[in-house]
Amino acid sequence: MINVKLTRESKGANVEEALDKLENELKFKEEMKASLILLINTFKGKENQILKMKYVDGKSLEDVAEELNYSSGYIRQKHAELRKRLDFLDDWEETKRKYDM
Repeated sequence: MINVKLTRESKGANVEEALDKLENELKFKEEMKASLILLINTFKGKENQILKMKYVDGKSLEDVAEELNYSSGYIRQKHAELRKRLDFLDDWEETKRKYDM
């Protein structure tokens, strides 16, 4: 048996603190995703599909266009219209990048 003692400066001594931080970040991400899904579900039809595939499933607009059998130009235009209506998505994407969701 190896006798190991942690010092205040060791990485191991900060494990609990790091785990708490990660758990809080995970909870925040889960809450953001749940809020986004609720918002997306207020849209119907193609708008709902585009938003869900882009922001929940993480697909590119090209992949969305292919799966929905529309031109990528049409999907990009619809997405741009939706973004104008939902200015907060810019903030959400920034937070997503910050936490690498």
